[in-house]
Parts: sequence; C-alpha cells; structure tokens
Amino acid sequence: MDRIKSKSWTSRCVFEKEIGAYIFGVYSVKAIHVQRKRRGIQQYLVEWEGYTMKEATCEPKRNIPEEIINSLWGNKTHSINKE
Repeated sequence: MDRIKSKSWTSRCVFEKEIGAYIFGVYSVKAIHVQRKRRGIQQYLVEWEGYTMKEATCEPKRNIPEEIINSLWGNKTHSINKE
C-alpha cells in the first residue's frame, strides 16, 4: 500500500459516507474519502477500521473490490486530478 501525507487530502475531504465496515484482505475499509487520477491511474483515499486518518492510504482502483467502491463512494463527484 502506498502511504500518503494525509494533510494533502484532508483539506479537500468534504464528503464521507460510512456504511459499516467492508473487509479488504486482512483490513476493514471504514470509508473512502477522495478519488484522484495520478499518472493515469485512478486512486482512492481509504480510511481503515481501527486506524487513524493519518494512517489512511492511497489505493489504486484495481486493489479495491467494485462493490466496496460502489457502496462507500457511490455517486460522489469530489475528486483531485494530478497528473
């Protein structure tokens, strides 16, 4: 998992939708806060159950099951595009 400095995301994190905890490998996803596209790869800022927001990670879309993205991210349009 790629670590990011959460302060670069948190000022732009205005949306949050929690629908329980979703199992992702050995971790549970608490929330998906922001999406961005970096170097052509769609990524999401994932907050993990039992961890602080400082420990949130930037995950490529391919690493997150589609049903988790649909449930926690849904129709949100807030994104950050950095190439």
